[in-house]
Amino acid sequence: MKYTFFLLLFIHALAAQDHQLIEIAEASYSPAEKLMLEKVQEPKSLYQIWPEDGKRADDPAKGLQEQGVVKGVLRISNVDRPTLTWVKPEKPDGRAILICPGGGYNILAATHEGSDVASWLAKQGITPFILKYRVPRRKGLDKHKVALEDSQRAMSLIRFHAKSFGIDKNKVGILGFSAGGHLSTLTSVQQRSYKTIDDADKENCLPNFAVLIYAAYTGDKKTREIDPLLKPTRKIPILSVIGSKDTNFLPGLDAYVRYLQKNNVPIQHSVYDGIGHGVGLVGKVWQKDCEAWLKELKLP
Repeated sequence: MKYTFFLLLFIHALAAQDHQLIEIAEASYSPAEKLMLEKVQEPKSLYQIWPEDGKRADDPAKGLQEQGVVKGVLRISNVDRPTLTWVKPEKPDGRAILICPGGGYNILAATHEGSDVASWLAKQGITPFILKYRVPRRKGLDKHKVALEDSQRAMSLIRFHAKSFGIDKNKVGILGFSAGGHLSTLTSVQQRSYKTIDDADKENCLPNFAVLIYAAYTGDKKTREIDPLLKPTRKIPILSVIGSKDTNFLPGLDAYVRYLQKNNVPIQHSVYDGIGHGVGLVGKVWQKDCEAWLKELKLP
């Protein structure tokens, strides 16, 4: 009996170390995932990012019922099983981007800030991955806590399985909107925030470049003090765009951009007249500028 018990423990340990992607069959997509992906014409695969049942045992939120509601845009709420959607370009160029939708860390605006963006990237030859991270904010934790765990895990998984995905693990970026922009900045500068669980987590969780679309929470609107967690810097290429009417987040973002410039971070930042918050990217005034920046992006 003791031998059998320890053998099972050994096998479990091996399985945990040699992480295998757990794909979710289309028949098992949640209703929200079906809504998120229904207009994506490119081939795609959906994976859970955490082992076993796809949920973290230390998540304080229990018994959530995921929902997807369309009110102008798709809003996904009550996520406790985060997922990663791989969208496959016809002619991949080796680059990859992790997409983080916005939603105030309470919901996910998962089509106009998620799946629409994935198709747009795929047409440029960039391999997109849509992150459905955990929301809403967990009681008693920092607003970004569980979302950051999910984004860091996703970055490492993408790199660990780079060969299978047909990408260069040294050319993996991140793109986020609003709260997802804040999450992208955190992911760009913060070391892993959870204990390593397998070999996948031995891969770097820091992106090689970042695209911030009307990033939120980067600095205080009144005092212009930047988020202390964003004070570490890395000299990776960053593109930032925001509208002049985005008055809640523009002052703080302006302070953050100035801080990055002072620390010699290569950031291109543009403010567009007459544009507010939450409008998305595809078909908007900054789409062509984003395309041009990605086309000209030089990575080691």
